[in-house]
Amino acid sequence: MASLKRLSVVRQTSFADCHCVIQGTSVHKVRRSLLEFAATHVVFQMHVTMSKGREWVVPCTLRDVAHLHHQLMSTVDDAAFQAALAAVPCPKQPLFRRTNAFVIKGMCCNLAHYMHNVLQLCQQLATTSTDTATAVAVEGLMRAFLNPIKQGGGGAPAK
Repeated sequence: MASLKRLSVVRQTSFADCHCVIQGTSVHKVRRSLLEFAATHVVFQMHVTMSKGREWVVPCTLRDVAHLHHQLMSTVDDAAFQAALAAVPCPKQPLFRRTNAFVIKGMCCNLAHYMHNVLQLCQQLATTSTDTATAVAVEGLMRAFLNPIKQGGGGAPAK
């Protein structure tokens, strides 16, 4: 039991050093789309940096981010965390002009702001929560989202 508690502390401290930056984007065509204007989506290359120089790039879409937001809201029972997470607006994909460079740049800014705030909230909950099961669950969700292997095609190592 003592070794598991020690490992939990080690995992939380390495998670506390995590930083995310949007490094680039790419526009992909969707093969099966009923609506012509919804036939494209933007994939963001999120550069993740952890302690000891570990860094990688994770491709994600706004649909992935919305799924993460929903998972965090449904997993955590802490009212203060849910209120703080609800105060951070989840970025949404615009209905029109998705491939316009200025619209994509705005989506990058919104996503970077959102990920910075959500990562801070999750790090704060993981280090200060009295309920270790909740802290481990939140850290697990964030690690699964930032995992370079899980995403379609895998994340590329950062240069």
